[in-house]
Amino acid sequence: MQPVQVGLGVYQSAPIVEMVRLAQHAEALGFRHIGFNDNQCGSRELFLTLGAVATATSRIRLGTAVANTVTRHLTVLAGGIRVRALRPPTPALPRRPAP
Repeated sequence: MQPVQVGLGVYQSAPIVEMVRLAQHAEALGFRHIGFNDNQCGSRELFLTLGAVATATSRIRLGTAVANTVTRHLTVLAGGIRVRALRPPTPALPRRPAP
């Protein structure tokens, strides 16, 4: 039997540091993926959050829960997705133990 793969969809309502800690905690608990929302007026910049999370995690898959293609030019969206794909092999930020 195939194991169930569980992920999170997160609305960015807290500072990026808290989003990074949440992703680290989710990774430590074995979550498979985490996605963050894209709301340019109501939350943090999506790809800034994804970049910070990418440098502080190593196994959890990252993605967008929603990506806004109406107010964000497609070339900017593509550039942001490319940044997300550049996860370094080792974290650039120190890892903190999960709470």
